[in-house]
Amino acid sequence: MKDYISVWMKWVAITVVVATLLFFVGYHMGYRKASVSCALSSLTSSGNNTSSHSNRQIAVYVVGEVINPGVYTLPTGSRLQQAVEAAGGFTASADMIAVNLAMKLVDGMKIYIPPRRYEGVVKTSGSEDGLINVNMSSASELEKVPGIGPVLASRIVEYREQYGPFTTYEDLLKVQGIGEKTLAKIKPYIQVP
Repeated sequence: MKDYISVWMKWVAITVVVATLLFFVGYHMGYRKASVSCALSSLTSSGNNTSSHSNRQIAVYVVGEVINPGVYTLPTGSRLQQAVEAAGGFTASADMIAVNLAMKLVDGMKIYIPPRRYEGVVKTSGSEDGLINVNMSSASELEKVPGIGPVLASRIVEYREQYGPFTTYEDLLKVQGIGEKTLAKIKPYIQVP
């Protein structure tokens, strides 16, 4: 009888150990499956967010020397080259050197493609009448204008690079540091296409 109880106790102990092992293995497998499922669903949802982010679009207004001026919808992160292509390309009289085709576009931007001013002449930042072209001059050239110092010259260049060329004299009022008085002072010395 003692052997019978001893054998029975061994079987009970083995059954308890096996049941415990099966429980832990099953628990961990279920936990891993839930973790993998959660990870997959978070990857899927973040993938959807990324695709919806990359699907966002911007609207830009392209005018001047392009074949089809108008408002165009482009993917976020587009460059000026894509906007010109959307507008049918440059006209024959477009000044392609005056624009930066690699410039990144922002929503609501107005893009002006200017015409060539002088046929057969290498274009410089100044004009024949001695005016400084604010869309083509470097910061050091802008500093030659009475009323424009180094800080204001660099702000004009930065603004032009970020938002595109100035189309009117009043556009210069958008540059930090240029008010009505400063504009009136510099206007006789500058040229805006």
